[in-house]
Amino acid sequence: MNNLAKVEWVLIYGECQSNVRLIAMTYAKRYPERYHLPYNYVLRLLQRLKEEGRFPGRQIIQQRRRANMFDDDTELQVLAYIRANPLGGKLIGPFFYDGMLNGRRYINFLTNELPRLLDDVSLDTRSRMFFQQDGGPAHNAIITVVYANPPVNLQDLKNKIQAACDILSEEQIKAATPTEFLRRLESCIEHNGEHFEQFIR
Repeated sequence: MNNLAKVEWVLIYGECQSNVRLIAMTYAKRYPERYHLPYNYVLRLLQRLKEEGRFPGRQIIQQRRRANMFDDDTELQVLAYIRANPLGGKLIGPFFYDGMLNGRRYINFLTNELPRLLDDVSLDTRSRMFFQQDGGPAHNAIITVVYANPPVNLQDLKNKIQAACDILSEEQIKAATPTEFLRRLESCIEHNGEHFEQFIR
């Protein structure tokens, strides 16, 4: 996105009285031939402008790539597709997807892998469970633990995530679960049941 387009977003932001969804719709109508950014990107762009007084720039860093580092796509695949769900003071998972997540793999997870992960959960507990489907991590602190010593490859990253999950105490999990769940419920209500995940990070 060039600076002219960013300025146009800001002008539309003023017209639409800070409503990011309306900004995205107005921009799409006004400039149908252009690429239409998702509204959560626009939200981040405008937040950065408010906080730093500038648009994010392109930073060109000339570094020799380390042979043992994996690329951003691989990292995102792993981080986006880990399921570690707290239940009654313990974690169910993590479960790692191989490759990119698609509808077929996700259906396979729901129908085959999730029931296997729930084998040790009583039927009574299962009947009272809620399935919360979103991309939010169960515990943000795990990211700090996993990246304290940067992983050298994909398997090392998975091992670090598993180790970080293993050291969470029952008390930590029980304390985090209701707080996070209530925060998400409040955001869901505040945004009239529409997409709200981008507002709670």
